[in-house]
Amino acid sequence: MYALNEAFSYDKLRPAQGTVVPWFYGMHQFTLPDGTVLYGLLMEYIEGWALDSNFAQELSPKQLTKRNLLQIQSCHHAARILDVADVSQRDWHNGQILLCTNETTKADHVVLIDFASTTQTWDSDEPNLIENYFGILRVLLTDVGFDLDLVWKHYGEPDDWDTTSYYYTHPGTKEERHFRARDIFPYISCA
Repeated sequence: MYALNEAFSYDKLRPAQGTVVPWFYGMHQFTLPDGTVLYGLLMEYIEGWALDSNFAQELSPKQLTKRNLLQIQSCHHAARILDVADVSQRDWHNGQILLCTNETTKADHVVLIDFASTTQTWDSDEPNLIENYFGILRVLLTDVGFDLDLVWKHYGEPDDWDTTSYYYTHPGTKEERHFRARDIFPYISCA
């Protein structure tokens, strides 16, 4: 089941392969020297670091701020790509977001991995609940611990189609922020 989810996700993300997701080479059967048969996924190796890795934590403050800004913007871009592809990650954690540096441009960006626990629209009568914006936002603020103001300023607003919201309380200051999409239907009343 998980391998199929991953394969179906990569199929929907085919136009983004090699950018915000690795190249995917399919599901294959492997036979070990002792005759054991394994089934697995074959994909591009990504040279990168988890956002909470020692590498990311040991950057100088000047590098850290610049890299954080690029990571934050790249994360929002990646979330939008998943949304448009109708792939919704259900178990966001910092190990799924890798910090990479483009060899040619030297620009920092993120690459997303691990789509085993995703959902997609299988039946038009049962829409897929897309929560990638808020899932990545939670990782940036709670798992990685990026500065709230930096995230607030550079992550961007939720897209209009985001149907959920996220309340965040800063652990140190107890400051609360409510992240939510704007109401695109102000003329509709439930009364």
